[in-house]
Amino acid sequence: MKYISRFAVPLKRVGVIGLTIIVIILVVEAYTTLIPNVWYRDHAAFSLIGLWLLTAYFVLPRMHRFLSKIYLPPYFNGRARTSDGLLGDPVNLAINGSKKALYTSMKKAGWQK
Repeated sequence: MKYISRFAVPLKRVGVIGLTIIVIILVVEAYTTLIPNVWYRDHAAFSLIGLWLLTAYFVLPRMHRFLSKIYLPPYFNGRARTSDGLLGDPVNLAINGSKKALYTSMKKAGWQK
């Protein structure tokens, strides 16, 4: 059992890297297929919608998640996160009350200063 667990993490990493390479190849292939259609106006509307869907819902969220892991420390909590774990917009609050009441309520809610 110890022998299997020793290779489990490296094999998982190889699988993730291999899957990432395959996905990158498929995305590049999709872009190289769709962009000439837009340029030469062959099914331009369908190609633009396909490029938009591919970029907005597949490429950019994954790129954002990947770059966030590289550039942000794990203890960074200055921004809200979406349900997918992506960084969202900064949260702005306006509170009407005293400073002491604010600190007390935030501490009870598990927030930190």
